[in-house]
Amino acid sequence: MLTHFDQHLFLLLNQHHAPWLDEVMFYLSTKWLAIPLYAVAAYIIYKKQPIHFWWILLSFLVLIVLSDQVSGMIKHTIQRLRPCHQPDLQSYIHLVKNHCGGKFGFYSSHASNTAAFVVLFSAISNNIRFSVFLVVWCALVGISRIYLAAHFPLDILAGWLAGSFLAATIYYFLQRFVLYKNGKN
Repeated sequence: MLTHFDQHLFLLLNQHHAPWLDEVMFYLSTKWLAIPLYAVAAYIIYKKQPIHFWWILLSFLVLIVLSDQVSGMIKHTIQRLRPCHQPDLQSYIHLVKNHCGGKFGFYSSHASNTAAFVVLFSAISNNIRFSVFLVVWCALVGISRIYLAAHFPLDILAGWLAGSFLAATIYYFLQRFVLYKNGKN
């Protein structure tokens, strides 16, 4: 029943497309869009935590690598085909630029990585405006993955949850051993 609901919701979201939106969604899914966001976030964190900046930056790098690698391991363990690789859905799918991605899709690395980044940044920075902007970006990246037929909605939701959990874990250790060591900020 859950799989049926997931496929139905996927088709509902994937089939609402427009030529101009194809380009937007494809661009939202590229890693190049994240680079300026990472730079702005680094600047904000440097201004807030200059003493701990390098430890925080290292924590972000560890988090993103961990998020990406765990997602890859889960994909190869679960082996749920991406929507664009499912034969029974192919005649219904809107595929942009004939690009599908790897064979397996549960859970989304894009969703996991973006959620991990947003959660850790928000926890460290306390910058509400940029955090809200990043949440919107994270949501749009997730929607773009469905639009591009790379993931089912539950792949995105699971990625967001996994990335958030990993970020909370990294933040816990960062707080315990770097940010508030011996009760000092």
